[in-house]
Amino acid sequence: MNTDSRVSTAALEFSSKNATEFITTIPARTGLYRIANVPPEEFDRDWVSRSGGRFCESGADSRYYTIDKTPSLLETRHELGVEPTGITYSIESLCNSIDVFDVHKLPQDIQEALYEDRDSSAKYEKSLLLMDAIEQSSKFVSAQLKGVLYQSASGNLHGIEGNCLLLTDSSVQTKIIDTGDCSGLKDWKGTIYP
Repeated sequence: MNTDSRVSTAALEFSSKNATEFITTIPARTGLYRIANVPPEEFDRDWVSRSGGRFCESGADSRYYTIDKTPSLLETRHELGVEPTGITYSIESLCNSIDVFDVHKLPQDIQEALYEDRDSSAKYEKSLLLMDAIEQSSKFVSAQLKGVLYQSASGNLHGIEGNCLLLTDSSVQTKIIDTGDCSGLKDWKGTIYP
């Protein structure tokens, strides 16, 4: 079975395992990094994207975070080594612990297929198939997952390690620790699991 078929039939694999094998709890007060492609005076901390992307259908509420500045800039289409100005960084922390689906816990070949997804003509197709499988599984529905933890594909492409956290539940609260223009901040590393 090829990797695309394995992703599309992920629900069958999930059905034979305990949902907790794929879940990671991210503790309260975990630090997160967010880039908003707007100037600081236009930044709205409550804004959520509905344009869709990796692991998120178009029209759904989503907030994307990373562990530090460099992967966050790469994930928001900025060039490596070019210091952007006129856009906003936001360092935040989780107010409460949350459970998320952890892509790192999937078999390696499925992870690789998901990371290759960014270069396909049908962008995000595999990650959306995976999310559909998760949403169709009663085991995961009952787990009340708040998002997805996965490796930064843009960071990985440049040899930079970093995790992304996609929050898919608008009720998840974060506290802003610091925010401002990206030009005024050097690399910052938060703590995100694993």
